[in-house]
Amino acid sequence: MIYEYFRKYSSLYTGRVALEIGSERYTYAELNERAKNIAKKLEQSKSSRIVGILAAKSVSAYSGVLGVLAAHRCFVPFTKKMPPAQIADILDETGVDTLIVGEEYVSYYHDVMAAAQRPLICIRPESEKSDVSISKTVDYGKEKKNDRVKWESDIAYILYTSGSTGKPKGIPVSHSNVVAYLKNVLPQYDIGPGDRCSQMFDLTFDPSIHDMFVTWYAGATLVIPNAGDIIAPRKFIIDRHLTVFATVPSTAYFMIKTRMLRPGDFLKLRYTLFTGEALSYRIYREWQLAAPNAQVINGYGPTELTINIAAYPIPAELTYEQCYNGIVPIGTLYDEHQMLILDENEDGIGELAVSGPQVFDRYINNKKKTAETFYEYEKNKYYRTGDLVQVGDGNVIRFVGRHDSQIKLRGYRVELSEIEACIKERIRGEVVVIAWPFSDSIAQGVVAFHDDPSVTDSEIIRHCRETLPEYMVPLKIRVLQVFPLNSNGKIDRNHLLEFLK
Repeated sequence: MIYEYFRKYSSLYTGRVALEIGSERYTYAELNERAKNIAKKLEQSKSSRIVGILAAKSVSAYSGVLGVLAAHRCFVPFTKKMPPAQIADILDETGVDTLIVGEEYVSYYHDVMAAAQRPLICIRPESEKSDVSISKTVDYGKEKKNDRVKWESDIAYILYTSGSTGKPKGIPVSHSNVVAYLKNVLPQYDIGPGDRCSQMFDLTFDPSIHDMFVTWYAGATLVIPNAGDIIAPRKFIIDRHLTVFATVPSTAYFMIKTRMLRPGDFLKLRYTLFTGEALSYRIYREWQLAAPNAQVINGYGPTELTINIAAYPIPAELTYEQCYNGIVPIGTLYDEHQMLILDENEDGIGELAVSGPQVFDRYINNKKKTAETFYEYEKNKYYRTGDLVQVGDGNVIRFVGRHDSQIKLRGYRVELSEIEACIKERIRGEVVVIAWPFSDSIAQGVVAFHDDPSVTDSEIIRHCRETLPEYMVPLKIRVLQVFPLNSNGKIDRNHLLEFLK
């Protein structure tokens, strides 16, 4: 189990600082004690096998993760970016009856309760007001969803990502998946008790798992940014003396655009990990100038492959010509994994499929999607990533693009069809959503086109905000009398860009 690794290292680094949030510091011993207290509350309340975590970047969030794992349960994280109705649906699907709630999310918890329309156990680690007694009223009997779904003890956490049907997909990730990942990734980082590592990601985004456990396995300090630091972390990196920094390329792009990234800014940085979306050569070069002493690593991997399945420690001599359309290579697969290139064309471009110990097993309650996602070859199950790649010298994989409507937006994986499905609930007609605008190959947002003039833009935006995470809400709405078609009679998505000029 992952927690056992943390418990082992917490005993080695008892007095060292494991977590730093603003002016508050928690030693390894203190964080472990908080985790054990949460585990005890979960056992006393007889909570379900799966426990929700409704907390931001607080001690409740991180001790909550460790406490759930210490109690031999798995966690599913939530954020305010998810509408209460969506959280309620997930609670129902997974059978969650217990939420660990940070003090910063208490009022939002009541919104979730109202949407769920059923009793929930609330554990507030930073307060004496935990509603543990409510567990007596929570009784699904034989109909309890957790009894109908076999949750193996090996499952560590469940993340929900955008789904093409308009419903988010639940991805269970096992302890063995995460341990396989850590065995592959830890040798990349020569860090120890003196290092200070960032935690830029929400718990709903799996690189947060990387940050936590790579940091704590090394006896280093996990440093938590405030809300303003997330999009503009220059001051955060400098003032908090970070030595290890992980983020999505969009953050670096924003810093370049606003002239907050300057040569020689981050001399103390020893490692930088870019992950979550394609990394452009331009962004890499600008970052290298700002952090000349850092090894920059480009990580790649869908949630289904456990955080990252490939990495590319970028050589200082990398040239633009070694990239594909200006996108830095994603490197080579981690040990004990195999890949197939499906439907390879004459240029060697095809869909990447991966098999190995980091590959997840199935989607929650979605046998059809699971069957569509896997490809069997020589008795091995390969996960079809949907990413088009090309393999070059030394088996270095170069990212080419997506073969479907899935994009990466601010580091989050988004199905454009999910946004289309949401808008279709309010209009009568056709809807097409495209990624726009792009900067350095990074999508900054989405735009929606439809042909129903009876519905106002504000009505559509309001409905999207009530239903979708804020990063999926369209930046613009355009009404067209007729959609442009290509030679095959299909809507010409590329031509739609002309209407935005």
